[in-house]
Amino acid sequence: MNSKISPTINIHSRCASLALPAVMALLVMTTGIALGATQFTGKLQEVTITDAAKTNIPPTPVLKYTLNGNAITVDASGSFDTDGSITQYHWDFGDGTKATGVTVNHQYAASGSYPLTLTVIDNAGGAGIAQQLLDLATQSTLFYWSVDKLPQATSILSDSGNVTITRALNDATSAPGIKGNCMQQTGGSQFYQIPMAVVPAEKGKITMYVQHAYGADTDPANRYFFTSAPLGQGTRNCLHAYTLNGNIFFIYYDSSGTFHRVFGKASWETGKWYKYEFSWDIVRGHLGINRDGTVLMENTESAWQDKIASWKDQTFFIGNFYPLGKIDEITIQN
Repeated sequence: MNSKISPTINIHSRCASLALPAVMALLVMTTGIALGATQFTGKLQEVTITDAAKTNIPPTPVLKYTLNGNAITVDASGSFDTDGSITQYHWDFGDGTKATGVTVNHQYAASGSYPLTLTVIDNAGGAGIAQQLLDLATQSTLFYWSVDKLPQATSILSDSGNVTITRALNDATSAPGIKGNCMQQTGGSQFYQIPMAVVPAEKGKITMYVQHAYGADTDPANRYFFTSAPLGQGTRNCLHAYTLNGNIFFIYYDSSGTFHRVFGKASWETGKWYKYEFSWDIVRGHLGINRDGTVLMENTESAWQDKIASWKDQTFFIGNFYPLGKIDEITIQN
């Protein structure tokens, strides 16, 4: 590690808990630097360490993972360094296991919550740290589509879950994504479909990376992340998430036709990647939208488990008529 590195910490956003002593220990372990003793309490998603003169721009860590039960594949290939190159990738799985490499496979011995930490170091000694809190007790991947390949005349299978993916109407364009390729919607009705039976009705989470093609404030179109039936044509047993006039809506229609929703104003930059998570738990009466590890909006009401939705033979659409932009790395979990 470059001896010029100073204990300068830039906190970009908040996600998983990371106390300063843990940061200090991690830096000593991976970089040989000891920070001062100032106590920090709070939550961090990303930390960057740079030199005192700020002549080196530290690398940006991009932490991605796929869970299958207690087995995890971690991937740092999206990490980048704007003024050099990344030379080291260090992983801490939070269970006492550490590893190095761009991609690593690991098996947790038991369910539970684990802080997963990625440290990347560049050729000038700059360091970037990203952390995500894993909850293995509640996450099981039912569907994962990297979106590296799009179905056209023939269907394809998902990367995980063995789910058939087909084109709904028009072909989207395959374009560079946050990892590999993604689907780029350049016109109307460019979306894809899977059986709705893949989506858990009682408790679940849908995660996807999105790059908005339209600004937030004055856009009057319903631009769907996903939907199981177009609004107005299905008022029970369906699921929707979309943007409209600078708002993000997430709606769950139960078996009685009652809708449960969370929505609110949100801002975004066109051309920038965001990681969205839409979660629901009908026993808790919970709906939530997270973006980049931070809660955008959530709602908890009385439970409605006696009115659990029945998806029957519905279809789950990724995107819909009005284009949202670019969509990549789609995961469905229970």
